[in-house]
Amino acid sequence: MTTTLDHVLRVQNVTKRFELDSGSVVALDNISLDVQPGEFVSIVGASGCGKSTLLRLIMGLESCTAGNIELGEINISKPSVDRGMVFQESRLLPWKTVTENIAFGIPKSHHKKEHNAIVQQHVELVGLQGFEQALPHQLSGGMQQRVSIARALVGRPDVLLLDEPFGALDALTRIQMQQEVLRIWQRERKTMILVTHDIDEAIYLGDRVIVMSERPGTIRNVIQITLARPRDRSSSEFMSYRREIFQEFFGEQKKTFVFEI
Repeated sequence: MTTTLDHVLRVQNVTKRFELDSGSVVALDNISLDVQPGEFVSIVGASGCGKSTLLRLIMGLESCTAGNIELGEINISKPSVDRGMVFQESRLLPWKTVTENIAFGIPKSHHKKEHNAIVQQHVELVGLQGFEQALPHQLSGGMQQRVSIARALVGRPDVLLLDEPFGALDALTRIQMQQEVLRIWQRERKTMILVTHDIDEAIYLGDRVIVMSERPGTIRNVIQITLARPRDRSSSEFMSYRREIFQEFFGEQKKTFVFEI
């Protein structure tokens, strides 16, 4: 199932403004970012800085106030099968089984025989063999998110967008799901963009970590993570990246408090 992709995702001078009853709010201000094919990019920032808004713009669920976003030579203006998205909540259809929920992401043009084979491939990809006929309420939170990931991948997108997909999970399940996503990324080599509040998660998964400012969201720093995988969260190198990102948010005084007590 490994694919070779050649589409660069380009975010070019993007600004997003929302018009509210209370006035105009600038969520993103002049964001520019290139994401290479097969790259895993993590985005961190304070709540309300526009991280999720950026993903929604890339998905085509929102339109840019200024600037543009391109995938390859195509300007993004609406949702498309070349982009898949996983949300914090699983958003599964409660009356449909695992296979039926995954199949919901397959374009209608697929032949029925091919359709069934693709669904089974993705059941196996996310490790849900034996649960094909289970309903969402019969699954754990982590298993529900595996179904969501499979549903987002089943349309064979070039880019997978992950919007705080593990935020509602307990700590151990969250780590397990991070490892699952990393395994899937290493197998599929699809471009992945993760929004998270968890700095360790961003470092563990990302080739780069994009650090965003408070609203209006801008890119404060781009940190290249050069650690080999699998990454040791307790290593001095990992801690050094963590310290660098904390310093972006809290400065020298808070960095000392966090790491030297």
